[in-house]
Amino acid sequence: MQPNGPARGIMGTRDGEIHRLRAWAGEEAPPGHAQREVRQVTDERRAREQVERWGDMVWRLALARTRHIQDSEDVFQEVFARFFRHEGALDSDEHRKAWLIRCTLNCTNTLLAAPWRKHLPLDEALTRAVPPEEREAYEAVLALPRPYRTAVHLYYVEGYSVAEVAALMGAKEGTVKSWLSRGRVKLAAVLKGDDEP
Repeated sequence: MQPNGPARGIMGTRDGEIHRLRAWAGEEAPPGHAQREVRQVTDERRAREQVERWGDMVWRLALARTRHIQDSEDVFQEVFARFFRHEGALDSDEHRKAWLIRCTLNCTNTLLAAPWRKHLPLDEALTRAVPPEEREAYEAVLALPRPYRTAVHLYYVEGYSVAEVAALMGAKEGTVKSWLSRGRVKLAAVLKGDDEP
């Protein structure tokens, strides 16, 4: 399955992305021996498959949290570098998806807590990440406060239940329900052109 939007663009424009991610993860096999080279090609193929499968999800969640394209790319690379170090312990696709989301949330939290962090315009990110017909709605989601937009993304885009979103975000179910409810009200008002409720 080919990734949509930004993950495909990131992988398509950066030759050797998987190679660099593997090197950062400390898993690069030394060149020379034929068996090692075959294993390396197999590992790179497997790594590419994992990035193609999960990359779009990680990038969109990072964008929803950071609201900045370069920060999203930094988080994307950090998450997959960590993923390749821990991949062997993840025994199912459900476990991989939950791990990648939790790791993305942790990486964005670290980035957003940095003292040099500042918000920058979203135009470039929206152009690359979202099809034109979805931009208005996605822009409205990105304008929500961080807990609301994270909960909305995990619930509506990734398809997690309220209980799963609560576990991933480290919040109570009632709090997540409140974020979703308030987020829906704010989104409806923005998309109808009304003033903020």
